[in-house]
Amino acid sequence: MEMNNIIVFAPCAVFVITLLIQIGVFARSSELLSLKAEMLEYVAKNYLSKDIYADNHKSLQEDLTQMRQDIADVKNLLITIVTKNSSNN
Repeated sequence: MEMNNIIVFAPCAVFVITLLIQIGVFARSSELLSLKAEMLEYVAKNYLSKDIYADNHKSLQEDLTQMRQDIADVKNLLITIVTKNSSNN
């Protein structure tokens, strides 16, 4: 009984596998390697590594902290100048 099933369905299975190969469902190793190379190139070109991002983020945070301190110093200086001018009048 099982041998009859194999004999009946084998041509259909061969047809389906042949069709899938022809339409390119199965990738060849050379195609996968070229796709991998393209993807690696794209990622290297368009994305940063986590370490570089962390370093740049830390540097940016330090710069912002320094800018806030400088702005606070300028504000205090202006308040001092305005206060002196107000007390002189």
